[in-house]
Amino acid sequence: MGLADMETFLRTTKRGVIVVLNDSAYGAELHQYASKGLDPTAMLIDEVDFAAIGRAMGSDGIKVRSLSDLAVLSDWLATHEQGVFVLDVAISQKVIVEFMSASLAAAR
Repeated sequence: MGLADMETFLRTTKRGVIVVLNDSAYGAELHQYASKGLDPTAMLIDEVDFAAIGRAMGSDGIKVRSLSDLAVLSDWLATHEQGVFVLDVAISQKVIVEFMSASLAAAR
């Protein structure tokens, strides 16, 4: 999703949630290429708060770092108000999905 897609979603959706799994990296590239010895610098990005970007564009939203942060989404869902909520979930760069781990091991 790009910012233009986000703006369209915010403008045209009566009620919805955008979930961003945010590892502050280009995760797939990091796991595929850095594991082969390529310099990961270009694959890492500064932490971006996508919830703040969404709020600037007219949505509600929160950056999630713990399970307790999800209470804000729960409260928003309980209101039944129209609009969009951006849930920016901070995740680890170190966790690799099983199918990618298997393909990385096979490539070695």
